[in-house]
Amino acid sequence: MQGKKVIVIGGGISGLATAALLGKNGYRVTLFEKNAQLGGRAQVLQAKGFSFDMGPSWYMMPEVFEKYFSLFGKKPSDFYKLKKLDPRYRVFFGQNDYVDIDDSFNKNMQLFEKLEKGAGKKLEKLISDLKAIYPLIGDRFIYSDYTRLADLINASNLKALVAIFTKANPLLSFNQYISKRFSSDKLKKILEFSTVFLGGSPYNTPAVYSMLIYADFMQKIWYPLGGMKMVIKALETLCRDNSVDIKLSEPVNHLEVHNNKASGVTTTKGSYPADYIVSSADYAFTETKLLASKWQTYSEKYWQKKTLAISAILIYLGIRGKVNNMLHHNLYFCPDWQENFKQIFKDKTYPIDPSLYISIRTKSDNTIAPKDTEELFILVPLGSGMVIDENWQAKYVDFVINKIEEISGEAIHSRIIFKKVFAQNDFSQEYNAYQGTALGLAHTLNQSVMFRPNNKSKKVTNLYYVGQYTNPGVGVPMCLVSAQIVAELINHENR
Repeated sequence: MQGKKVIVIGGGISGLATAALLGKNGYRVTLFEKNAQLGGRAQVLQAKGFSFDMGPSWYMMPEVFEKYFSLFGKKPSDFYKLKKLDPRYRVFFGQNDYVDIDDSFNKNMQLFEKLEKGAGKKLEKLISDLKAIYPLIGDRFIYSDYTRLADLINASNLKALVAIFTKANPLLSFNQYISKRFSSDKLKKILEFSTVFLGGSPYNTPAVYSMLIYADFMQKIWYPLGGMKMVIKALETLCRDNSVDIKLSEPVNHLEVHNNKASGVTTTKGSYPADYIVSSADYAFTETKLLASKWQTYSEKYWQKKTLAISAILIYLGIRGKVNNMLHHNLYFCPDWQENFKQIFKDKTYPIDPSLYISIRTKSDNTIAPKDTEELFILVPLGSGMVIDENWQAKYVDFVINKIEEISGEAIHSRIIFKKVFAQNDFSQEYNAYQGTALGLAHTLNQSVMFRPNNKSKKVTNLYYVGQYTNPGVGVPMCLVSAQIVAELINHENR
């Protein structure tokens, strides 16, 4: 491997994480990022004294971060400080109707019992079941590369698979799994909302992903002081410490392939040879735009048939004064959730009463905004590939802000100092995202594990893919895992 050249396309979390690992392992790595800053969807927006995290905002599954940094003899604390959030988040169901999910499991049991008789013990049983499979999934499955069903179903995995099917049958939807245990509509929404952060809905996400409930309730919710940009800075430091050459504002335009092997890339500034290429750019973009058709494992027809993850309207607000009735993480769940998800995934329309996520990081961090202000990040889930009406969208943004005023009892509109909207067309332009998807492919049953696009091209022998489209899937922790999978695949070839 000594001296072999690797080109990494894309400077998001998975690209940086892969580049650092390969640099550490002795490869000569060059990373190309099309934009002027690193981070991909985790870029930073700076304006009028505010510093917005543009994408990921939840820091969960800390053991994944710890394992990744340990590969370099480091700890997350070597790069940033974590603050525990307590309460963890607030859930609004309407005006003057909200509950807080606490850092204390006993308090959460009491809350569940208050909302549904017997639900406290049901929550305890659910967590007990998930505790039995969480380490199995984390230790045995998510760090493995699966390309065939036979890779998953083998003698060594049999006992673990039986436990998983017994405790969280993946043939059930997330909603079916939770509905068997709880009847309260409010409780079901609290337990099911994480499917949106996987890019899907409770109705198309398999029950096995309920392991996120365990991470939510039992592993604490953290915030890296300074924001998720601190994770990007940490990965950049690891890259530079391991001699990765980072080239910003240099998009890759074409992958050169000869005799089933990629020989290099052409960018806006020149041509570069490579022994291996790793793309952390949008998978569909790489396949259909950077490769000639004969070298595409997944053609345009393939992507047209897939269930894409959500897109979103992201609203960044800087406002005067403080917001008193909201926490760091806030969620609003609309009354008719089933209709809401139908409008997102089937109808591809603007939801009439959208569910919302509102992050106010200034509740935990006074370094990211001017004094006596609040920074709001608002996410409105939308369908990928929907037709965008720019005039209507501006009105819709005002409608969303009005909704937040209604449920929180706080004035927002009259206090806005700064506002920026980032929507589906921006995802396409900034990240080359297929049909403006925010998160790639949804985690449906037939788009999970070996049914996700492969980490290794089937037609180009030295081309690899990393990130949210591949195994193990969507989310910052999973992108760190994906990087380890791809680095190990390349290392295996050179042993």
